[in-house]
Amino acid sequence: MVITDTRVIERTTAGLKQALPYVIHQGGTSSGKTYGNCYAIISHLLYEKKKEKLTVSIVSINFPHLRKGAMRDFENIILDCGLSHLIEHNKSNHTFKFPNGSVVEFFSVDSYEKALGLRRDILFINECNSIAYDVFFQLSIRTRKTIILDYNPTSKFWFQEKLLPTLKPSDYIYTRTTYRDNKALSDVIRKRIESIQDDYLRQVYVEGRTGKIEGLIFTKYTIVDEFPTDAKQVGYGLDFGFSIDPTALVKCGVLDGCLYIEELIYEKGLLNRDLAKKMKEHGISQSTNIWCDNQPNTVFELKKVFFYNAKIVKKGADSILAGLDTMKQFKICIVKGSNNIIKEFENYKWETRRGEPTGKPIDDHNHGIDGTRYYTKGNLMRNRSNKDRTGQTSFTL
Repeated sequence: MVITDTRVIERTTAGLKQALPYVIHQGGTSSGKTYGNCYAIISHLLYEKKKEKLTVSIVSINFPHLRKGAMRDFENIILDCGLSHLIEHNKSNHTFKFPNGSVVEFFSVDSYEKALGLRRDILFINECNSIAYDVFFQLSIRTRKTIILDYNPTSKFWFQEKLLPTLKPSDYIYTRTTYRDNKALSDVIRKRIESIQDDYLRQVYVEGRTGKIEGLIFTKYTIVDEFPTDAKQVGYGLDFGFSIDPTALVKCGVLDGCLYIEELIYEKGLLNRDLAKKMKEHGISQSTNIWCDNQPNTVFELKKVFFYNAKIVKKGADSILAGLDTMKQFKICIVKGSNNIIKEFENYKWETRRGEPTGKPIDDHNHGIDGTRYYTKGNLMRNRSNKDRTGQTSFTL
């Protein structure tokens, strides 16, 4: 028996009927997201738009995932509803043709180039958090009507960080679902889900709420409106990059036990002259202390053009851990608008190998954090006072 009154089906059907730009489903495991979206699409093409020829793309990160998930559900719905005589399945092209000429196509987007193709009317990205933002962007600008997104909320990703802030409430329907919303779920699977004890797994897969990545190095930070004008020891940290990694410049300072961080530059492809120009635009003067990545030639170029107080922070054994330890002695306050830095703090975690911790951080999501480390090593750690009579070490602020 096909159950057609689930929340996912109801909400996606409404979004398609209203031709909303976005239908968004955040949900836990077995909440019926994939099945419900496929059912709503089939129903929409057969009944709501039976006189309109539409093209629908259903995509996912790779084809094995697509075949075992959305495509299998799509095929089962057609069979269970007795629609095989109406909908023509071309197994070679992975397409389904409807009586009015509408076509549903399935393809993977495991490479950027696959997103650069023909246009469509409706797009359904299954488990959209597994694809890169650039891929989503290319697919979205080639979609005329509604985009359907679903995902398990393992952590924040480009939807919360880049897409949602650009949308008006009238642009989308958002629904959070759990296994409780799936009336077709068997008692066996229901009991297995309810038996999950791990806090993180329960939050994400049972309750469908956005989780934090396990093993995060910084578990707490605060977003503040502005960099305080009375901050002490204000300086800058600069991590160099170019084609693969961005160049990241952060403004830092301390006040009342807080380490303030503001993202000023976070950009790939910057030549030295471009970097210098942008630094001047941010009001960085000749006398400003800038603590830099250990790249002598680049630092020499900065000194030569204007920034005489650009200083190299030398790297040594355990310097990363020491810098992180210094940062963690403060309450971290990130200035609003520092979106790339915030993303780093949401994703920077301890490395594991074969499931075991190595005691080292991953070498990713760390460009602005590295810049902050250079600041703390050059501007704070060097200013530690001698141990007082109690043997405690303090900072001179």
